[in-house]
Amino acid sequence: MGGATKILFVLLMTVALADAGMGGCENDLQFGLNLYDNTQAFVAEPLDFSKPFKMNQVMGAYVIDRGVNFYRDEFGNYEISEVRMQQVSCSPGLIGGAYFGGSNPGYLDLTSANPHKHVNWGVSSPGTYFFEFKLTNAKDINGNPLKDSPVFLMVFIAGRDYALVDVKTAHRMPDGSKVEIDGLVANTADDFDGFIYSQSTYGYAGIRVIPNTPIALGTMFTAKGVLGRNGGERTLSIQEVTMSSPGSAPEPLFMTTKCLGGPGEVINTPSSVGAVGLRTTGMLVKVSGMIRYNTTGDAFIDDGAGIQNDPETRGCRIALEGLVEPFTLPSQGFASVTGISGVDQNLRPVIRPRSVDDIQTY
Repeated sequence: MGGATKILFVLLMTVALADAGMGGCENDLQFGLNLYDNTQAFVAEPLDFSKPFKMNQVMGAYVIDRGVNFYRDEFGNYEISEVRMQQVSCSPGLIGGAYFGGSNPGYLDLTSANPHKHVNWGVSSPGTYFFEFKLTNAKDINGNPLKDSPVFLMVFIAGRDYALVDVKTAHRMPDGSKVEIDGLVANTADDFDGFIYSQSTYGYAGIRVIPNTPIALGTMFTAKGVLGRNGGERTLSIQEVTMSSPGSAPEPLFMTTKCLGGPGEVINTPSSVGAVGLRTTGMLVKVSGMIRYNTTGDAFIDDGAGIQNDPETRGCRIALEGLVEPFTLPSQGFASVTGISGVDQNLRPVIRPRSVDDIQTY
């Protein structure tokens, strides 16, 4: 153990003793059963635990107490009898008491006889730090084995007010999280009323953006703001653009309609209906197929992938809501549609063309 790590460890232990004497359990992660699958261990409360935890500066280091405990139901009973909090990944420099990070064992065990432990987290330098964990070796209150939980994310910020994250990580964080997202490129301009879309410069994830100043198509930028959600789409309400430079518009990614929308993230971003593969929401994409309509006038594009999210019509809906300049789609026939992979208010995958120029008929 290096000198700096030893000092940090001693400080964490000092804070732990102080916390143990003062209680300090209101911010505990509480472990219980998955509300939708009572055969799986889960974080029962709080559901917004992936919001950035701002660490306190103490004696030249940054520390925060985030204890763990068993969840009690409305009758005051535990839902589980034992569980292991197993480290999956931990940012370099982040130490979680005597349990996580550095040379620590990487796990913490709780039982009904000892259901609560303080975990005092600390770092020695400013920055954004991430800790991933899952719940394993769990048993319910009757001793029956439970399935392992999905992988959960905790975010810590030291010496800053916004967590520096990429788009994919932003999808894992709850509404109200203050983030700074880097590596964005605008894939729309002023096509939509009050919002644009942007995707990672690496092209693997996208997000709906509510700008505070116009952002041109192709602009590469970094922005601070607050996360939210519109239907099934994660949003970023920008408070400050911290870096911006002109660039080229991204090329659309050709895909089948089955790949529109995509799987969600644990708790915070829901999956689209029938989701498979990777999450493509917010990315500029292109699909081809037959244009079809239902009796209410909604347009769909059917490429034979077997998608049917409407009782009358096969295919994915071509969403025209929110456009600054509405336009009319072809009445029928084969077409290619370029647009944003989206998820509507009913969590159904859609494609959002930006203008009539995004429609090519054959």
